[in-house]
Amino acid sequence: MDLMILFEHPSFGSKASSPIIILGTLLALVAGFYYKLKNSKLAGKNLPPGSLGFPLVGESISLVRAQKRDKIDEWMWKRIDKFGPVFKTSIFGTKTVVLTGQAGNRFLFSGGDGISYKQPKTIASILGKYSLFEISGSRHKLIRGAIVGFLKPERIQKIVGEINSLVQQQLSKELDGVDSVKIVPFMKRIAFNITCNIFFGIPDGKEKDTLFEEFSVAVKGSWAVPLDIPGTVFHRAMQARASLCKILSRIIDERRRQMEEGTVDVNENIIYSFLSLRDENDEPLIEEEILDMVLSLIMASHDSTTILLCLLVRLLSRDAEIYNKVLEGNKIYLTYA
Repeated sequence: MDLMILFEHPSFGSKASSPIIILGTLLALVAGFYYKLKNSKLAGKNLPPGSLGFPLVGESISLVRAQKRDKIDEWMWKRIDKFGPVFKTSIFGTKTVVLTGQAGNRFLFSGGDGISYKQPKTIASILGKYSLFEISGSRHKLIRGAIVGFLKPERIQKIVGEINSLVQQQLSKELDGVDSVKIVPFMKRIAFNITCNIFFGIPDGKEKDTLFEEFSVAVKGSWAVPLDIPGTVFHRAMQARASLCKILSRIIDERRRQMEEGTVDVNENIIYSFLSLRDENDEPLIEEEILDMVLSLIMASHDSTTILLCLLVRLLSRDAEIYNKVLEGNKIYLTYA
């Protein structure tokens, strides 16, 4: 009976499936044509071996999957074993050459010929076109000079005590009435608070809590597939960037007003330094530049510091000998402090 019904009413299935089949075929043809067109531009160029993965998405999905499973090392070694220490791939909408090993790192960080800073599309979109990771030449030199000037050795010596106080306050707050704490979120919060207080002069309160929440959403988007459509991680990240810029814009306006009134020390935080900067034409930075710089500084200090601190705690928890040496050294420091 079921078989008879199927043959007596074929029109419903054909009507529903035919447009889907046609649409799928057209999408596959368009994607294939686009992929072939993009790859044709690379023909004849001296590129390293490797795979660009699937059309449009490249190898982004496998990389994100490896990251969620904490298997980035396996993902890298699989390609190194197949293609060598230098290979090409495509991640987050950007064709990329990966350099590994001491020689590759030395070449990259020594500023070899033809090397320029350029982040994947997701990070560039979230941090902005004027972020420290995107600009180059005289503009990069100008901004870097302001940051280095702000972080002079005497300045760092001055703020060590303030950082220590902030860490102790956060420890007391997080550990009050609890037996354990999740170390990664905890370290992220500490790093964020120190950056906001020391670099930008943003005190504790609702505004900073909102900044932290929006920044956490934005960070997730930096490792997402760059599809800016409602419902995607990247779309939520871009919305979070807009919210961050709105809050930071108000803070920048307030800092500018304080400078005009002459009621602050311009060396007190990095936003004052950015507002004081002038380029070779004696022109100040535009607000969009300052916004992107602030976001890139938060990103740079946030992830690297969090990772280092978490690895330190992990090492101390697993190696009793090192833990005891650090504890003894801390006792000596407290005795002489």
